[in-house]
Amino acid sequence: MAKKILRLVDYDKAFKGLVTKAQAIVVENNASDPNDIVECCSENNVFNRTLDSFKENPKHIFNFWTNETEAKVITQLYSIKHITLKDRANWALGIVTGNNDRFCSNEPQSDYVPIYKGSDITKSGLKAPRTKLTKIL
Repeated sequence: MAKKILRLVDYDKAFKGLVTKAQAIVVENNASDPNDIVECCSENNVFNRTLDSFKENPKHIFNFWTNETEAKVITQLYSIKHITLKDRANWALGIVTGNNDRFCSNEPQSDYVPIYKGSDITKSGLKAPRTKLTKIL
C-alpha cells in the first residue's frame, strides 16, 4: 500500500433503503509504513491495527472489524497447512430461472437436484434444501 491509511470505517446501512453497508477508507497523501497505525471503526467498536496486520489476508481483504489479537489468530490459522475448497466445489451466486413454477419443485423428482435458496441460509448454518431444480438448466 503506497499511501498512508488513516481510518477504515463501517457506517453500516447509512441511508434508509441502502441494500449494502457503506464503508470508507480515509487516506493521507503520504508514503505508508508497515508500522502505521490504522484506526478501524465498525459498529460501536474502535480498534487500532498496524497496516502490516492486513498484508497477509487472502485477496487483500481489509478485515477491519477484527481487533489486533483476532487478526493475529487469523494469520496463525492461515500459516497452518490446510485444504481449501478451490477446485473442490462448485459455486453459484444465484440462478434466475425466469419461471420457477416450470423449473423448480418442492417435491422429489427424477433429474432434479436440491438447491439452496436465500431463506435456507441462516447465521447458524444451512437448513436442508427444500427446493429442487431441473438439471436441464
